[in-house]
Amino acid sequence: MEKLQEIVRVVGRKRIKKIEVFNDQGSGNRSSLYYKFYRGIKEGRYSSDEIAARELFDTDPADKKYLMLKSRVRTRLMNTLFFLEKSNSRYEQAIHKCNRNLVAAKYLLLNGARLSGEAMLRSTIHEAEKFGLTDIAVSCLRILRYRASFSGNEAEFKRLNQRFKELQFILDAEYLAEEYYQVITIPYVKSLSIRPELAKQAFQYLREIEALRKKETSFELEMNYFRLKVMAHQIAVQHREVLKTCVDAEKFLNKNKHIAQNIRFGEFAFYRIIAFMHLGEYELGKDTATNALKYYQKGSMNWMIFEEYYFLLAMHTGNYSKAADIYAEVVNSPRFVQLDETRREKWRIFEAFLKYMDKDILDESLSPTAAQSRFNIYKFLNDVPTFSRDKRGLNISILILQVLFLLDRGDFDGIIHRAEALKIYASRYLKRDENFRSNCFIKMMLIMEKKEFDFEATSKITEKYFQKLCSSALNYQNGNVANIEVIPYEQLWSTILEKLKAQTTQRKRITKS
Repeated sequence: MEKLQEIVRVVGRKRIKKIEVFNDQGSGNRSSLYYKFYRGIKEGRYSSDEIAARELFDTDPADKKYLMLKSRVRTRLMNTLFFLEKSNSRYEQAIHKCNRNLVAAKYLLLNGARLSGEAMLRSTIHEAEKFGLTDIAVSCLRILRYRASFSGNEAEFKRLNQRFKELQFILDAEYLAEEYYQVITIPYVKSLSIRPELAKQAFQYLREIEALRKKETSFELEMNYFRLKVMAHQIAVQHREVLKTCVDAEKFLNKNKHIAQNIRFGEFAFYRIIAFMHLGEYELGKDTATNALKYYQKGSMNWMIFEEYYFLLAMHTGNYSKAADIYAEVVNSPRFVQLDETRREKWRIFEAFLKYMDKDILDESLSPTAAQSRFNIYKFLNDVPTFSRDKRGLNISILILQVLFLLDRGDFDGIIHRAEALKIYASRYLKRDENFRSNCFIKMMLIMEKKEFDFEATSKITEKYFQKLCSSALNYQNGNVANIEVIPYEQLWSTILEKLKAQTTQRKRITKS
């Protein structure tokens, strides 16, 4: 009772008379400007300040009336954040509870409620340790240690100080593993070229974290360790090792289901599907995707990224019917139109490759909305790619596709017309590092044009570039369009040579007759 009395004294003395929040089920005035503004944003009608200010006040966004309303709505929203419905996830509930209790305990202590404040800190430590929230546990221990020292309780101080140091060691290890993962991620995302020095650095970091986790470990430390290990093996192009790491990570998650969120299982399934795509192992990748899609909210950005790699896996392994199903599911999603232009164009290029492999494959799969912007071969062949910096990878895919379709039609003049664009693209944009495979493929196509589409001359002279291409591993990560190969270049080149051979044979027959 004494602790409750302390809390009542604090609350009774300082509580505000009315907490302004948004409650869709309550009896608030739904005709008020606050609710009109709130509902307009929630329903997507107010996509900009200009639209909201014009509809609510018939004015511009700089008007004081609009700015005051916007400020007050923001305050109500912030208040409402503390009264959200409980999540189904025990882990998310623990995060909310522990953070709330830490703030509440600090405020109680600040207002002289010592017994209730300290009791709340002790219970929060137990909850935080149970759910791996090391930073919160350390914060609670730090406050209790401070108060023990000023109360003269030496035994309590020593006990708290010992536990503080133990958890501080774990927290420092968590932060270090997180830092190492981020340090490696930056250069890896910026450039996908295979760099031995980056792989060496990643494995050195990994050894340091392995040494730390042998002393003490935690859920967060293990997660960042597994992420760093996946990254190191991805950089080193060791996709089998990536798969092994994912298995270990998933075993760990299954042992800690009270902490593990679905998104964590989805994360390592995502690493798996990338590895299977690079290895060209469709059946195992299909099993992974079938089990993993339940971890993603359909239509979300993470779901679309996962589906992108699943689509590429199907294309790389010749499972075009499944690729068509995946494509249709993505573009039929209501959220597809909300993607940025580059991401939407990437999926349109996926459609073009599907149509190249099977012109009738998507005839019945698209919704009326998606069908309105579907692939048109005539428009596609007449469009000239715009060489913008953020679309370089898409541009080379477009040029390659145009050459493929023109070759199918025997339109050699059309290919010659695009040869200059290929030369410019290669000289301006393609380097030996992350674009090496594209560079090899472009040179092979230019040789084909130079040798007037003769099969024997083309196949002989391009052999050295083909071997270089085969010796350079496909490395498509993080959705980087500069490295996208919807169909692996080796497979495309074999298709091109087959068509050149058939066309060369036909031309010889015509010449003889």
